[in-house]
Parts: sequence; C-alpha cells; structure tokens
Amino acid sequence: MRRLGLLLILATACEAECKAGEVTVNGEKVHEDASVPRSLVLNAAYGAKHGLDIPLEARVEVPRGDSPVVLEGEAAGGAWIRFDYPDQSGDKIAERVSIAGLHVDPGPEAERLAALEQLIMTQVFPQAAGPGGKYHGSRPATVDGKRGVMVIGETTMEGEAVMLGVVGVLLPEQKDGLMVVGQSVVGKGPIGTPDAVGSTGALHDVLQSLRFGPG
Repeated sequence: MRRLGLLLILATACEAECKAGEVTVNGEKVHEDASVPRSLVLNAAYGAKHGLDIPLEARVEVPRGDSPVVLEGEAAGGAWIRFDYPDQSGDKIAERVSIAGLHVDPGPEAERLAALEQLIMTQVFPQAAGPGGKYHGSRPATVDGKRGVMVIGETTMEGEAVMLGVVGVLLPEQKDGLMVVGQSVVGKGPIGTPDAVGSTGALHDVLQSLRFGPG
C-alpha cells in the first residue's frame, strides 16, 4: 500500500463564480447546453494531460444541475478530479466529491478488503475529517460490480457540521483502484445524518455513475 496525497479541505467559497445553469471546468464557464461530454474518462490520456499517473480506466458522469464547479488535475488539490456544489448563495460549498487512485497489493479478496479499510481508517479518513473527526462505522460498498468499503463519519469545518463518506473500490487482479471522498455540509447539502451518507446527494450520484474499463 502507499500513502495517498489527497488534500480534502472544505473551501469557504467557490473557486469560481457560480451561477445557475452553468458548469465551470477549471475556471472556464460552459453552459449546460454546450457541447460538453456527458461522461468524463479517467485514463492514461487524461493523466498525461494533467501530469497524473492513472493506471486504470474509469468513466464518471459530468454532473448537471446545481451549477457544479469541476476541478481537474492540479486544480483538484491532490485528487484526479473534484466536483464542488455551491450552496444557494453561491458563495460557499454545500457538497464536494473528490476522486483519486489507490494501491492495495494483490491477494485474497477478503485480505485486500481488510487492507483497504485499514488504509482508509489510518490515512484517508483522518485527512478528510481533520482534528475532532468522528467515526460512525464502515460498511461494504459495490461500485459497478466491484467490491469495496465505505467509511462514514462527520467533522466540523469552520463551525459547520460536515458529513463524510470515504469509499475505496478494488479492481480484481490488479493493485490499482479508486478512492472517492464525499463531504456534505449539514443544512446546505441533502445529507443530515450519517445514515444518509452514500444513499443520496453528490457522493451517491458519482458512485452510481462510475464505470470501469473502456467505454
């Protein structure tokens, strides 16, 4: 296993001005009816464009509605890609979803899942939750038929309660997989309790849209 370089800090404001009916990609606004690909491919070509090593291929739906800000490569703060959803004021972030890679050594699936949970608990969750983060439990996760683990918790950022979901997904017969981290501000995003993490909101939508392998 190797340490993940995820920088997951809930911003106090949108990195770019957020307006209804627009999607912003790395600071460039594109209207929803513009010729933007419906799905975005994360692969070696995407990695080369952004200076990233991406040894797998996955597709994720480009979010629509809620005027999301899409940050790719270096702009994503250590992740491969990040989706920021503004609150109603457009000044602060209500939800954030980040996608990055992970490595877990090959072996029996049960051992790999245990190693994955340990990786999340010892490295990713503490980084996402910060000091004072609370752990609410773990449960199995399945994304596009691939098994993984979801760790659920909450924290406080800038005086606001934030629900967290950290999902690691393993790919069979290879060491590479995906880590998806969702943060939702209570009262601004749709998630208000730990039980709702992963069942609604931006994290749910991204997980449901993910597909592995060539399209």
